Amino acid sequence: MKEGLRNAVLSRIKPNEEEKRRMSDTAEKVMEKLREEISSLGISVDVHLVGSAARNTWISGDRELDIFLLFPPHLTVEEMEAMGLKLGKCVSDHFEERYAEHPY
Repeated sequence: MKEGLRNAVLSRIKPNEEEKRRMSDTAEKVMEKLREEISSLGISVDVHLVGSAARNTWISGDRELDIFLLFPPHLTVEEMEAMGLKLGKCVSDHFEERYAEHPY
């Protein structure tokens, strides 16, 4: 009984292969667009896919991408914020601003 329930739940929440492919394709397109914009600006920023999309642990239907931009340490918080917003807005007209600071 427990195994049947577990499998039923997993079949509803695990992304299928098509959803995984679409997520991967979208992530690659977004990161490539970011890298192109970074290159055109002549700045050094590393682009990393993180979170559940990077680990293939997201719930089916949840299409959220977490992309971290790692800026050079000499930039001020204000410079990073301005560049980050500019880069984010170059990818899409539809976005949500969220902020987090990680001391690493």
